[in-house]
Amino acid sequence: MKKIIIFILLALLLAYYPVSAQTPSPTGGPTPTPTPGKEDSEDTALEKIRLLKEKVATKVAELRSADLKAFSGVVKNIIDSQISLATPNSGDITVTYNEDTTPIFTIENNKKEGSFKNIKPDTFLVVFGYFDPNNKTLDGRIVYIADPPPVFLTGKIADIDRENYTVSIKDTKSKDYIIDIETYTRTQSLDSENKIVRTGFSKLSPTDVIQVIGSKNQKEENRYHARRILIVKSEK
Repeated sequence: MKKIIIFILLALLLAYYPVSAQTPSPTGGPTPTPTPGKEDSEDTALEKIRLLKEKVATKVAELRSADLKAFSGVVKNIIDSQISLATPNSGDITVTYNEDTTPIFTIENNKKEGSFKNIKPDTFLVVFGYFDPNNKTLDGRIVYIADPPPVFLTGKIADIDRENYTVSIKDTKSKDYIIDIETYTRTQSLDSENKIVRTGFSKLSPTDVIQVIGSKNQKEENRYHARRILIVKSEK
């Protein structure tokens, strides 16, 4: 913040006092006598300084009004260094960034440097920056590409689509969900000794009760990508 204020002050000083060439006065001449116009010049200079202070104070107030905040959400679109981000609690916000100066990281097993080229619609982001609530714009200072937070579901299998690798389940409140089985999905079950053993999609049966750890499908309501499935009760 101090660096920003100093930069603003210098910029405004240069605006008020442009550098101009001066013609050197002849040497050896008589000392000039003060004229009444000098006081007017001093008054003008003081007025400029007063206006300068007001401008700096106004700019500082504007910077302080923008709160440093963090948001997480899913990218809706990205155009001209502006990201439209759908957040769960604040609705849609606009994240601005500079591709040359804004640091970006990818979070997997550890943090590593990322690229803005990897940001696409449906990408999950965590962003930090200065937020202006009036126009819902975040001046992005750090951007993280991350996996969306996991969702936990429990329900009874109502239908299995063997061709499209999807499972429909119904929870205890009779709410329906569609679970997509992905290539990375791990399927496990409890054996007769209540030990967890590895199984597969082919072993799932209608009326099985399963627990699902997954991530939300951003394009379709009540649809999820399964990371892990545990068969907790089989009706076989």
